[in-house]
Amino acid sequence: FFKALKIEKDYIAILKNIFKIGNDKYSYIKNENSLWTEVEMRKNDKIILGIILGIALIFGMYFYFFKKEGSYAVVKVDGQIYGQYSLKEERTIEIPSKDDNYNRLVITGGYADIEEASCPDKLCVHQKKIQKSGETLVCLPNKVIVEIKSEEKNSLDGIAN
Repeated sequence: FFKALKIEKDYIAILKNIFKIGNDKYSYIKNENSLWTEVEMRKNDKIILGIILGIALIFGMYFYFFKKEGSYAVVKVDGQIYGQYSLKEERTIEIPSKDDNYNRLVITGGYADIEEASCPDKLCVHQKKIQKSGETLVCLPNKVIVEIKSEEKNSLDGIAN
């Protein structure tokens, strides 16, 4: 009975410490002597965490800033290529799909954007404009995919494919 009471007190203490505001320097690990033990984050732990976050940030910035700008948009409807359009020419393309559905692709200023669609959720209309190689716009209900490709061989494509 007393052992169960101690475990219950340990749970209450853990919950109080977890929900205490401003106490984020402790984490909890399981211990043989008691149910949980507080362990303070050490200096080396913080250094390793900082290094991991720094590396992740560097990779993220590299992939964001050093992607090649695309030169044309490939439009696929239901898995079949519907057309390829240069990003240098400003134009509006009506992309028909099954059951009288459509998407309106607008290419202007080197960007491709789905401006209007007949799909019920309109998620494709709210996606950002794309211009870099490998970026895509997708309309799932109408089965339309717009992908930006570059005429230059991207060094990352060899790894991904």
